[in-house]
Amino acid sequence: MIEMPWQIPPAAPLPGGIAARPSRRETERAVIRALSQLDPSLARWARAERRRAALLRFLVGIWGHFRLRATEWFAAALLLQLGWTFGTPPDIFPGQPAWALLARLAPEGTWGALMLAVAGLRIAALTVNGTYRGFRFSPHIRALTAFLACGLWLQVTLSAWSSPVPGAACGIYRLILLMELWNVWSSGLDVGYAERRRALDAA
Repeated sequence: MIEMPWQIPPAAPLPGGIAARPSRRETERAVIRALSQLDPSLARWARAERRRAALLRFLVGIWGHFRLRATEWFAAALLLQLGWTFGTPPDIFPGQPAWALLARLAPEGTWGALMLAVAGLRIAALTVNGTYRGFRFSPHIRALTAFLACGLWLQVTLSAWSSPVPGAACGIYRLILLMELWNVWSSGLDVGYAERRRALDAA
């Protein structure tokens, strides 16, 4: 093997000490600053276009995954509605045998607050997941909130089932519980897929 008397010199540093390519956000900010120096109206237009592009990305991200996660959105809406019913006056626990079990476990306002918190966190995770990939734990939050919602609907179903007259609502709650079990399984698969993809990217 012939040894060369010279070596390839290392790459020269970029001007200004920049070690890496600027991000898209930094580039957009630099463009807006340059436009503001030329014409303030152009800078305002650029900011408005940036906000519109962010909103469009937000809506497209939700719609692109809505069909695959429609049951999760529907279940979150149901839990949000029930939590709002429990958390706002008038109280419906007194005199209702269907809620006797829930009333023995915790006050009505507590159930409402729990349901609203789980549903709100779930909707936030559904909104972020698939739209902003930089937030790596959105699939995990989806799976966690699906599991918590499943536990809440289990308590609601058992409370209605233990009533002397369960009524038609008990059957509806059982169907919602089955839907939540499906959501736990499907969101758990998404967590596994996200972790495998991250492991392949890191390899």
